[in-house]
Amino acid sequence: MKRLIKFYNKYNSDKAQFSNCSTEYEVLPHIVQDDATPSDLRELAKSLNYNVKHQKVIKNEPKRWGGIEITEAIFVNETKTKESFNNKETFKVYLGFATIPDEIEVKESLNNPVSQDMLTDLINSQVCEMYTIAEIDRNSMLVISGWDAFHLFQLAGYTDFDTTLRELDIYNSVFDDSVFSCHDCGEWEYNDNGYVNNFRIVNECSLLGINCGCYEKHCIDNVESFIGDHTSVLDDSAIYSLLESNKIELLETFISGMVDERGGYINGKSVSESTPEEAKEKYKEHDVVFGLDDSGQFQTYFSIYKIAAWSL
Repeated sequence: MKRLIKFYNKYNSDKAQFSNCSTEYEVLPHIVQDDATPSDLRELAKSLNYNVKHQKVIKNEPKRWGGIEITEAIFVNETKTKESFNNKETFKVYLGFATIPDEIEVKESLNNPVSQDMLTDLINSQVCEMYTIAEIDRNSMLVISGWDAFHLFQLAGYTDFDTTLRELDIYNSVFDDSVFSCHDCGEWEYNDNGYVNNFRIVNECSLLGINCGCYEKHCIDNVESFIGDHTSVLDDSAIYSLLESNKIELLETFISGMVDERGGYINGKSVSESTPEEAKEKYKEHDVVFGLDDSGQFQTYFSIYKIAAWSL
């Protein structure tokens, strides 16, 4: 089905195409069949008292990505003006047919409630690129991978997306590039703390969480796989456990990143500048592993440890 919307794009480069980020639109209570033509749009515009006598209907080619398209659009002799930095920009206002995926039931009237069952069906069908409802920081959140979910509800005649979440006792929504699920325990968590990811990649593809303890366990159980690898670091909690059991011994701590030959200071001690490659070469007579001590915007502190021969 197709829904009639009145819209304009905040970026002139988007013209009469649908953009998930820049299209400002009003959903109108008119739906037409999939085979509606440009002439149908013209007649509908006339019935709504828009002067479209000399306006050409734009027929858009379907976009490769995204579930929503503007298939036909017509300029309705209205403009929007935006002023920024003492510059004025003018944007054309259009009427257009927005397509709705077949899996979503389109309602004639607007603002219909969305049920929990319908939301579950949408998640399972992946129409809106939804993944799951996850508990993150003790809040119920809907994990999604695209902007389409925010628009499809409203275009199909249902309550807007944010209201839907509130009515279904879902705290918020997050994009799949903002959160991850630990491959061992399945716990959901935000990707990073601002500087360092809250997960580590193992076996080239598996994500193991830091805060859930799965990466620590992996480090302890597989410490031999870290030997001599300056591109992989042991979790700090794993370092602590290995130090406590005397399986590793600290050789030296360094500062790396944007440095200026003055070294650095961490935990009350001054440290020299180096890179993991240089540190590995300096202690090449030992079987060594690396640990990350601290990361900031410009510098990283790391330590190099030798493996106790008996622990291998």
